[in-house]
Amino acid sequence: MNKSSLLTTAVSAGMFAVSVLASAVTCAADTNRTDKDHLMGFSSEGRKLVTIQANDGTEITAVDINGQAFVGDILLGNTEDLLKHGLIMVDNSKEVYQSDVNANAAIIYPNSGAVWPNGVVPYVMSSSLSSSARNALYYAIDHWNNSGTGVQLVQRTNEGSYINMINAGGCYSMIGRQGGVQDLGLASNCGNGAAVHEIGHAVGFYHEQSRNDRDNYLTINWGNISPSMQYNFQKMGSNGMDYGSYDYYSVMHYFSTAFSINGYPTMVPTDSSINLSVMGFSQVLSNKDVSAASYLYDGGVNPSLPATPSDLVASSITNSAFNLTWSTVSGASQYDVQRWIDNTGWVSAGTSTSNTINISGLSNTDQWVHVKAKNNAGSSDYSDYIHVQLADIAQCDGISMPAEPVTSNITNSGFTLSWSATNGADYYEVQIWNQDTSAWDSAANVNGTSHDITGLTGTTAYARVVAHNNCNDEPQASSWITITLAATSCTAAPATPTGLTFSNSSYYQFDASWNQVAGATSYDVQLWNGQWVDATSSDNAAVSVDKLYPGGTDYVQVSASNACGTSSYSNYVAVN
Repeated sequence: MNKSSLLTTAVSAGMFAVSVLASAVTCAADTNRTDKDHLMGFSSEGRKLVTIQANDGTEITAVDINGQAFVGDILLGNTEDLLKHGLIMVDNSKEVYQSDVNANAAIIYPNSGAVWPNGVVPYVMSSSLSSSARNALYYAIDHWNNSGTGVQLVQRTNEGSYINMINAGGCYSMIGRQGGVQDLGLASNCGNGAAVHEIGHAVGFYHEQSRNDRDNYLTINWGNISPSMQYNFQKMGSNGMDYGSYDYYSVMHYFSTAFSINGYPTMVPTDSSINLSVMGFSQVLSNKDVSAASYLYDGGVNPSLPATPSDLVASSITNSAFNLTWSTVSGASQYDVQRWIDNTGWVSAGTSTSNTINISGLSNTDQWVHVKAKNNAGSSDYSDYIHVQLADIAQCDGISMPAEPVTSNITNSGFTLSWSATNGADYYEVQIWNQDTSAWDSAANVNGTSHDITGLTGTTAYARVVAHNNCNDEPQASSWITITLAATSCTAAPATPTGLTFSNSSYYQFDASWNQVAGATSYDVQLWNGQWVDATSSDNAAVSVDKLYPGGTDYVQVSASNACGTSSYSNYVAVN
């Protein structure tokens, strides 16, 4: 998308800069948002849907509420004016403003977005705001001002264009600087994440899941979306510009069940590794969000996809490894390397931040490899593959039988296993007998002659060492040995900790302490982020903890552990 379109979206994985076309909302980012769909976007049920046309021909579906046109949590403007005149876009989005004390400085009738001059965003907080909404906005303003975005929100003096932060029945904002007074509404139960999100709209960000390339990263389950809310899932079309690569963890992203009619996901990431308990629940700007804001306000650059690597060369070839090099790609921050395995296909051979990598632990004579380049904008295509023929595997010597291993450092849950070097062995496999399956389990592959075994239960263990070479010859196993583990010093899991208190609380950190629990050897501390997440561990009944929400309220709980188990978590306590 051309950056010259004023109603653009400069997206950093979720952020589009200055845009007027909208979709649904990420509002109550710090609570159970499935209970707050009514705060995230307005339902079209019982209301009039209108079609607004931008001057590039793009059609936008919005819901009319009391004469105002909304798409999700984004206020487009006066419905009658928009139907009459359309949504007008102007060129040179990063320069569309004049004197900021002139209320009509940036207006292109009836409604258009623009960036704020020099990144300075004046605001006024209405006395109508609830105390919780006011605190959420203080948090969001501080977060934006101290995240390196190039944006600074300041209390208004005499500026003609400013944000009027008001009490509302939901969370909403206009996109970018509109010229004159523009409202940002925040209900009492919107929360910190919603405040960060709505300010994101006001400085020029769109929703991440409305990017033009969304369908490459999300599957939209239309059948799970309430019919009155489906208009919230429009893509921005030609009204915005994608910035960088898609960001599932942007503060501008929906959560997976947003506007669900049945509790099932409305959006499913194509990347199965994405944590759905984090996606859409952020209270902070992601790194890509910061990068997008910097692009708009601080002279940043919208990254482009890197070129495809070329000139692949293999060197230092042995019977089990080789070095791979390729041409350096301008703008690449990482390279992903794959090799071919028959009956499996392409599998990862590692990553590198330079134009070389060592690939080892190989056994087949013939290897095929290729490489792609990556940066914040995404990935190149994979290069053409090259064929690498390893050195003659017949160079391997035969493997002798390993000597019987010995043990040391025996505890109630593990021991150190040691053995002598074996002729012909390139590496050793440590095996532990599994009494449940009556089979040997592989504990580790090691190049040395010792290994620490941990995490065992019971009173007796059985171990052996298996010698391997890189030619895929028949492995040789040592005789097995019996290990009697040390007796445990406990008879039961410890009691639940009590007396959780806090001290030395600062903007970013606090000290937590609690009553010492008899028999406890360690403690685990968790913080609430829509779900309980591990924060830190301690051997003592006191620890220093980094806040999840600097300047805000965190909820804390603690459990006690010993060799016999772990207690239940304590009652949670809030710390400011």
